[in-house]
Amino acid sequence: MVDGIRVYYEEAGEGHPNVCFHAASEDTLMYGHVLDGLSDGFRAIGFVVPGHS
Repeated sequence: MVDGIRVYYEEAGEGHPNVCFHAASEDTLMYGHVLDGLSDGFRAIGFVVPGHS
């Protein structure tokens, strides 16, 4: 929850966070193939920006 709004996110890996913002009219699915690759060296986090998907 962020300011009373439920936010969906996916994460993979451990370490320093790498936050993936999606493009307008998209969602975290655009990072589905990337999160696993980034998780080798980072804690990769992809989230849905409220009101944009």
